[in-house]
Amino acid sequence: MVVILFCLYGSGVFACKCAVNLRSVTERFLQANIVFTGKIQNVEIVQKNGHPLLKIKIRPIRVWKGSKSTELVVYTGMGGGDCGFDKPIVGKEYYVIAEDENLSICGDTFAPATETDGFFRSLREIN
Repeated sequence: MVVILFCLYGSGVFACKCAVNLRSVTERFLQANIVFTGKIQNVEIVQKNGHPLLKIKIRPIRVWKGSKSTELVVYTGMGGGDCGFDKPIVGKEYYVIAEDENLSICGDTFAPATETDGFFRSLREIN
């Protein structure tokens, strides 16, 4: 009976479908519409289309692609299986490479700016 109930009422459960991000950082950069480093100003939990998301306000420091406004807002899942980036830290600087303002571990990059990856060092030298 438990299995039947799960099948009947389990349609609201969401899981990450990509499992891993197979594109290289360079591929993500080339396909992205948004590429910047910025400092997180605020993180709050919001409802969007009936699902809880993290709304992250970021003050851009360097912008390679996308809006050059003084504050950008991106959204991501809560982490833990919903393809979201979990635990963004207010006050820390992050790299963001994304197709749009909805970030997913499937194809986007949302990483602390302390990363030592050579690609990110190259990005810093461009600007």
